[in-house]
Amino acid sequence: PHSAPLVTLAARLGHPAALPKAVAMVKGGKLNAADQEQLLDLFAATGSADAIPLVADLLRKEKNEQRRRKLLDVLNGFEQPAAAEALIELFPTLGPRLQVVAQRMLSEKSGWSLVMLQRMNLGSFDPGVLSSTNVAAIRAHKNPQLDALLSRHLQSKTADPAERMALELYEQGRAAYALNCVACHQENGQGLIALAPSLVASPFVQEGEVPMVRIVLQGKENSGRGFVMPPLKHLDDAQIAAAITYVRREFGNKPGMVTPAKVAEIRAATADRQKLWTDAELKLLSN
Repeated sequence: PHSAPLVTLAARLGHPAALPKAVAMVKGGKLNAADQEQLLDLFAATGSADAIPLVADLLRKEKNEQRRRKLLDVLNGFEQPAAAEALIELFPTLGPRLQVVAQRMLSEKSGWSLVMLQRMNLGSFDPGVLSSTNVAAIRAHKNPQLDALLSRHLQSKTADPAERMALELYEQGRAAYALNCVACHQENGQGLIALAPSLVASPFVQEGEVPMVRIVLQGKENSGRGFVMPPLKHLDDAQIAAAITYVRREFGNKPGMVTPAKVAEIRAATADRQKLWTDAELKLLSN
């Protein structure tokens, strides 16, 4: 009988029947975890188009986020537009953190960026807000067709007065974040171990303005991790609104904005609070 190591070796030696056999073995569902992972790594290394539907189907059925991330890594081994189409179809089923990963994947490959931007301009795909990092990745391809599609998408956003205001706050927030947040949370929002948690797809970033404004105004405990988010109530309402708008759009894939008026409202409502917020309190506010 064929084994995963033998099929992998045969595929790497160029045997034409090896990759179809590997696909059939994974599809059969009888492999142990180690053998399946070996064959998935083979698919990622070879980028065989025959494996794309299988990997997409595994990703669709998988419920564990860690294993879904592994399958995204496998899918990232393919260059074909069909892999980008599969990822776009699966995008709504991904959690916030994996959507951030998926948007980055779609931006980093020229062919995938083309599929994504064409779909976005047709209105058949909404990946949320393109982060500045991903916009830069698309522009780095130096492809005139991509540049034109990206410009068309960005111009369509600025036609909306509310979106124009959100983008102005976003740009102001970039500076506010650099001055007040980047030392701990880092430029990429990933944070630092034992100092500050990642903001990328953070549950509180996802929940909206209510918990985020309170965290910035009064700070937050991080029980069991030995660090706290200090209060930043010395910042004015416009600075806080801009910084949170930037964080939610850049690291949370969330459109819209937080207005200075909303910050002022929450500041007034919590003016007497002297202690840091806890996770439990913030979760209650989010529900």
